[in-house]
Amino acid sequence: MLINSLIGKQVLVKLSDGAIKGTLKAVGNYFILVDEKYINIAHIIKISETQQTDCNRTFKVIY
Repeated sequence: MLINSLIGKQVLVKLSDGAIKGTLKAVGNYFILVDEKYINIAHIIKISETQQTDCNRTFKVIY
């Protein structure tokens, strides 16, 4: 799963009702954890890895 490759990295998670930026801590079957905030994976529209360089890698999660 592509989300597993982002564990420990800085990410921007765009949700159906907002966005959260932080470090992806863990991945489960139904939730991900970004800096102490649990996010239901059903509400994720897009997860982008944020880097200090000009390059961003973007992963789309489609259900």
